Amino acid sequence: MKPVEAGKLRRQVTIQSEQRSPDGYGGYTKTWQDVCTVWASIEPLTGSELFAAMQNESEIRYKIRIRYRNDIQPFMRVVTRDGKAFEIVAVIDVEYAHRVLELECKELVP
Repeated sequence: MKPVEAGKLRRQVTIQSEQRSPDGYGGYTKTWQDVCTVWASIEPLTGSELFAAMQNESEIRYKIRIRYRNDIQPFMRVVTRDGKAFEIVAVIDVEYAHRVLELECKELVP
């Protein structure tokens, strides 16, 4: 498998992990910490991919491709430079080649 062509990775995104700190009342305060900033391609899933993922119609799912990293996990989020945020639902090492990660994400609505 060839690596992702640089020309297809047109969007600079930041991947963040959730940090929880106790709020003193038995709950917690959630903040986001930057893990890395990378170049990515962002595409909505096609109709057949949506059907295969068994998603409902009110939620838009995206496929975000980045170069391989071993520190990306589900439930992190991807934030674009224009402020859109996507929750990472699944992390796929394409062909287990350690060259491309495909992140299945859903758009977070503020």
